[in-house]
Amino acid sequence: MPLQILPLPRSEFEQYYNVCWTAFVPGIMDMMWPDGRSKEDIEYSVAGMRRTDERYPGRMHCFKVIDTDLPDTDPFDKVVGVSHWKIFPHERSEEELQKEKELSDKDDELYPDPPGYNKTAMEDFGACTKAYKDKYIGRRPYMLLQVIGTRDGHQRRGVGAISMKWGTEKADELGLPLYLEATAKGEGLYRKWGFQEVDVLPFDARKHGYPDPLTHLIMLRPPQQNAKP
Repeated sequence: MPLQILPLPRSEFEQYYNVCWTAFVPGIMDMMWPDGRSKEDIEYSVAGMRRTDERYPGRMHCFKVIDTDLPDTDPFDKVVGVSHWKIFPHERSEEELQKEKELSDKDDELYPDPPGYNKTAMEDFGACTKAYKDKYIGRRPYMLLQVIGTRDGHQRRGVGAISMKWGTEKADELGLPLYLEATAKGEGLYRKWGFQEVDVLPFDARKHGYPDPLTHLIMLRPPQQNAKP
């Protein structure tokens, strides 16, 4: 099983969203894009991710897991998993947080949502996630697991574990707690790597016409020493 974890460069961010689509449909992705994705949708998402990476150097850490045994004709370029981490190594002041919000608001004006994007649902989800990060993290330093996804058909091969090893080792090296919002599908993996449930996100996707509530758990992992599952 020749799996390798490699940094995901900006030039390959589109592949990140391709893998996420297979990993989270049904789920958050098709709630976000209920009519499916268009070329404009993909370009919008990729451009936003690149802006964040350029604006905050060293904050985003994106990886791909590849299977070297897959043929060169593989439509995902042999990528079978992705992960997206953010590191906040220092306490941020109210002024810094306000500046980030102003930049985000300006982006909303300059780069309007493409047709088909379920903005109401995603604003609701975003407000919930922000409130619970504020509740459990506040301004203190921490590390966020934004996304970890395994391409459909490649689950239970250790793809997620390779990414989790990088993230937990980095958090322990920096002495930072790890925070995430977990779906039921990922809960078992996170518990194996030292995360504990602290709350349930009060978001119900059924309010927005989705057939499932898309329940997310708030999970935290304190920094550890010599911690291996």
